[in-house]
Formats: sequence, C-alpha cells, structure tokens
Amino acid sequence: MKEHLNTSGKILIIEEKPCKLLTSLTPSTYSLTNAQKSEDVFSILGSKKIELVIIDASENQAKYFQLLTEIRDSFDSQQLPVLVILSLDNKLSVKTALEAGANDYLCASQINDHIEQRIYWLIKQSEKHFAQTSKLKKKASLQSDFKQIESALLQTSFYDLSIFGNPLNQTLKLTLSIILSAPLLPEDPAGAIFLADPEENELHLACQLGLPDDLTKKCAIVKKGECLCGMVLKDKMLSHYEYDNVQHTIKSEESNPHGHYIIPIISDKNSILGVLNIYLDHNKKKPKELGLFLSDVALILAMIISRKNYESRLLASQNRFRSISNSSNDGIIATDQLGRITFANPATNRIFNYNENELVGKMVTTIIPERFQQAHRDGMQRAVVLGKTSLIGKTIELFGLRKDGDEIPVEISIAMWHAEDKVAFSAFIRDVSELKKLNSELLNAKIEVEEFNEKLAQANNTLIEERNIIENIVLKIQHSPLFDQTNLRIIERPLEKNSGDLICAAKRNDGARRVLLGDFAGHGLTAAIACPLISEIFYANGLNVPFEKMFADLNTRLLKALNEDMFMACSCIELNSDKNLVTLFNAGMVDIFILRQGNIIHQEPSGFVPRGLIDVPDKEKITFPVQKGDRIILCTDGFEEAVNPSGKMFGEIRFKRILEDTIKKNRPLEYIFDQINNYRQGGKQEDDMTLVEFTC
Repeated sequence: MKEHLNTSGKILIIEEKPCKLLTSLTPSTYSLTNAQKSEDVFSILGSKKIELVIIDASENQAKYFQLLTEIRDSFDSQQLPVLVILSLDNKLSVKTALEAGANDYLCASQINDHIEQRIYWLIKQSEKHFAQTSKLKKKASLQSDFKQIESALLQTSFYDLSIFGNPLNQTLKLTLSIILSAPLLPEDPAGAIFLADPEENELHLACQLGLPDDLTKKCAIVKKGECLCGMVLKDKMLSHYEYDNVQHTIKSEESNPHGHYIIPIISDKNSILGVLNIYLDHNKKKPKELGLFLSDVALILAMIISRKNYESRLLASQNRFRSISNSSNDGIIATDQLGRITFANPATNRIFNYNENELVGKMVTTIIPERFQQAHRDGMQRAVVLGKTSLIGKTIELFGLRKDGDEIPVEISIAMWHAEDKVAFSAFIRDVSELKKLNSELLNAKIEVEEFNEKLAQANNTLIEERNIIENIVLKIQHSPLFDQTNLRIIERPLEKNSGDLICAAKRNDGARRVLLGDFAGHGLTAAIACPLISEIFYANGLNVPFEKMFADLNTRLLKALNEDMFMACSCIELNSDKNLVTLFNAGMVDIFILRQGNIIHQEPSGFVPRGLIDVPDKEKITFPVQKGDRIILCTDGFEEAVNPSGKMFGEIRFKRILEDTIKKNRPLEYIFDQINNYRQGGKQEDDMTLVEFTC
C-alpha cells in the first residue's frame, strides 16, 4: 500500500502524453499543472509560482534535455528544482540529465514506489532554499538602502559644503532628514544632532526633526552626564535603549514611550564633536543592522563637522588676512617662482603709485630699479633650485622704483613657501623715506635732550639738597622739647622720612596729661609741612586753655592756614590731675580704645569733624572714668585699612583681637605691625602708620 507524505506543493508536469504521471500522484496532496509544448512551459513558469518541475524524458530524452537546458537559461528559473524521469538508469543518461540542470532523477520503473518521497524531499529543499534566499535578499536590500543613504549623505554634504557654504546647523539639518529616511525607523521618525563645546562639558542642540516643542527648549543645552545624551558625551560610547530609561531625566509631556539609539560623533583625534540621537519604537528589539548603519553615519557626520569647522576657520583666516592686508600701512605682495606678481595690497599700490590691481600680472622687477634687477633674478633662481634662501626672516634695506621713475628707500622682509610643487614668494614692503628723514631729526633731537637732561640732573640735585634741608628743619620743629613721653609707648611706620602723622604729648601745670595724635590728608613732606603749626598751637597756647578750647582753636587756625584740600583727622585725650577721669575727642580717626587688664572696656568712635575741614561748632566734650593701669590706644587708619593680595582689608575685628592679645601679654607694640605685615603677604604699605599707648 502506497504511503502518502504530509506535504503540498505547486508542481508543473512536462510530458509527451498528457496525464501519464498524474495517475501516480495524489491530486488532493498537490496542485498539479500539465504542459506538453515549450511555449506553454515558459508561460506557466512566468505566470505561476511553481515549486517543482517534473519532466518525463523517458520517451524523448534529447528533446526534454534541451528543454531543461532552456529552462535553466531563463532568468527566473535558476533555482527551481527539477525532477527528471528517465527510461533506464544508465550512467550516460544520468550524466546528461544532471548536466542539463536536473536536481534529481528517477527511472520510470520506480515511479510508483519512490516519486512521492522524491517530490517531498525536493519541495522541502526548495522551501528551505527560498526561505534562505528571501532572507538574504531582504538583508541585501536593507544594506543597499543603507548604502544609498550613506552615499546620499556624502554627496549632499560635500555639495552643500562646497557650493552653497551653508551654516553648519543648516547642513546638519539636511543630513538629519536623510538619516531619518532609513528603514527600520518608526513611521514618524524623530531625532536630533547635538554639537559639543570645545571643552566637551556640554552639548548644544544643533538641529532636530520630529521633537516636541517643549523638549526642543529643554534640550537646548545638555550638561555632561545629564540625561542619555549627556551620558554618551561623558562615556563616548554608543548606547541603545529599548524604552524610556531611568537616566532619561529630560522628558516631554507630549512624547509617547520610545527607545533611542545614541551615537557619539568622534573626530579622528578622539575628541567628541557631538552626539546623534535617533528615536526608536517603544520596547522594540535592538536592530543590529541599524546600529551598524548609524555608527557609519556618525563617522560621516564627524567628517562633515570637522570639514565645516575647518572651512569656517579657513574663511575666518582669509577674512583676517584680507582685513589686515587692506588696512596695513606696509605693502604686501606675492609672486610665483617666475617672479610674476599674483597679489598686491592697497598699500603696495600706494607706495609705488599704481592703481588698484594694476601690478597684478606684472613682473616683480617692475618695482625694482634696473641696476638691481639681475641680482634679484639670480637670487630667485637660486632659491627655486635650492628650495631655500638666506634672506628668509631678515629685514633688508633696498631701493624701490615708483611708476613715475622715482626711487625710494624701502625695507623688505621676504617669505617663501611651496604651493602645488611650485615655489612662491611673498614680501612685506615698508616705505622708509619719512623714517630716514625722521631719524636725522631724531638724532639732532637726541643731542638736545641729552644736553637738557644734564641740566635737569643738576637742577634735580639742587632740589634734593634743598628738600633735605627743609625735611630736617620740619623734623626738628616737630620734636618739641616740651614733648612728655611719660607712660607712653609709640610705634611709627612712616612711608617717607617726614610722616603725615603727628604726636604731641605734654603735662599741664595742674598735673593733667594731654596727648594728641594727628593724621594729615596725604603723607610725606606735603602733609608734614603743617605739623609745626599744630605743635605751636598745642604746646605754646593749648596747654594754657581748656582742652575743648584748644580743640576748637586747632580748627580755626587750620582753616585759615591750610589749602582747601588739606585737613587733619585727630584723636585727643586729657587725663585729669586726679587720674580718674579722661576727656575724649575723636575727629575723623579710628576708634579710641580703653583697655583694662587687656580687655577693651570702651570704644570711642569719631564724633567730631576733622580739623581744618569745615567751620562748625563742636558738640559737648565726652568724659569716661578710668583707673590706674588702664591703657588708652590712639592709632591712625593705616592699621585697619591694610590689605592682602586679594584686596581684603585687615579690618577692625582683627585689629581689636591682636590689640587685646598684645596688651594682655604685654608684648612690644611691634608685634601688632608684624601681624599686619604678615597679613599683607609682602604687599606694599599704602599709608603712614602710627599707634600710641598711654597708661593711666
């Protein structure tokens, strides 16, 4: 009993007598088509999907072997399986059948027993082959599509760069639209291209297609490590996400769930130029071919960006050269190796009296006097042969020839380079006619200046001698024989020999002690010149009148004696004869400090107008009870206003802390100055500095 295999197929039977083979097959299992004529065979093969051809060559072998050869030669039947029925199983017939294109053969005597097994095997092989062929065709088609897109990117970007010179962002938008036409992308593709800043710290959105408006704004700048694109900037690695990732921190309310292919755009120097972000369908399996394609695209984008950046730098360089050459007062020319002028800037035309572009195309000897022309030709010829010249980098003095025939002295600096395997030269030319004239005048002026400087030095020496005399007189006047230093400790750091700070101290006949510390506006001799006047008021008249009257007299006398821009800030104290009460006057100075056992018990701020500044009545005097051993500190503002290299002042808080530490530990007053000097870290002293400690 014949066994039926579980298969099906569309079979074309070619035989001399119709229906001879049909009786051996099961029609319900197969879709059978019969043909006897060649034209019918090719008509059927061209209009139907045939999975197997059976040729009965048992009665007319030559005819059907020829037909098989023609079937195999047809464009659409190369892989179609063919089973040939032979009359006898002899080697010659089998060889001829296989050479004609048969896949298998069967003797007529074996039809009933083996035909269905042979049909089953051939159809299964055909199905397998067609499946593989279809897969390969699909893959080949996909690769072809990708290659076409890559080719379009290269052609379009090169054309865009070379012909139109569009801005980089516009070029990238054009390339992005081409990229998004690739297969395997969503029906509504979307993506973006970012450019990295030179430090590779952030990405700037260069262009996008298909992104929501709010996301375009949010993604205008992406920091390194921020969201998915920022991570790719940081790691420089291609990333694929099948769905919204937890690192996807920048999101749009208008976007549906989606995946990403994010590819770094890296230059040939391994610096990251930007990032390409392509949107994918949500939860879609990673398309390997798409990833490889986008990696190739990133290389093309790197080339485009690098070339566009180079083009921008080149254009900027050309513009700079054009701007410099057009605005230069020096002539700039370029020549080929034959000596033909290829470029001349406006200054060259001006120097040699030629119109614009009139020199271009002429020989450079046009602007060289005849007696120097042969030497110039010989020098150029040697440079061309040797590829160098000893004049490079040197400035030489020559003569140039103007259009009207006049010769002018010029300075020339020559440069040489190779362009397209040929030597080219350039020269910077300066007309030194006026310079020669000026040098002569300058020499005469130099002689006059030297004579004047000698006289000036003599006068300056005289002034220095006179200043020293005045300074010594001022110093003697300042140090009055009535100065009483009892219970005083003083530290002075003047900027010049004569300080603008003044100390007066004396004891009245009634036993009261009076101390004044003054700080004139400015420093040096100009400020110190008024000190004798203060000494006279303090010692000659002031000790005989009440303290507040002396304080008022100072203001009146200074208003009359000093210029409008000069005045004196001062701190004044008077300890009564019982040594239990001190009177305090602070006119524009830093606070007066009273310390007991090293602790500040009173601060007296400025409450009076500096002397010699304005004529206004003083307020009531201020008194404060003291004990024996209390210390009173008067100082100028140079201490608190000392600054460190960053410009920050020493300030009152630091000064108070160091002052208390100095008094409490009975340190020398120089300790205060040393601390301030350390704070300045080598910075310069900007003002006179004076501090007076009075012990009650």
